[in-house]
Amino acid sequence: MSLGVQSFVEKEIRRTGRKHTARVVEDEIRILHDAGIDNVNIDLIAGLSGQTESSWNESLDGIERLAPAHVSVYMLEVDEDSRLGKR
Repeated sequence: MSLGVQSFVEKEIRRTGRKHTARVVEDEIRILHDAGIDNVNIDLIAGLSGQTESSWNESLDGIERLAPAHVSVYMLEVDEDSRLGKR
């Protein structure tokens, strides 16, 4: 199971246009584990608008706390036709 978390920092999550919160992600991972699904992947994005070393470390703390089986980190790429690209 792969979850596109993007960030564990609420301001960064909102800037991506995602509707989840860090708390929702934590609850979903707990539900998956309770259902016996332990092979969980979390996607993070590096280079989000306003992201700082401190906020990146906050996201890494979220990863450490939840201990998913795998973490994918992607650099932000903005397509011209996307919502972020139009902004």
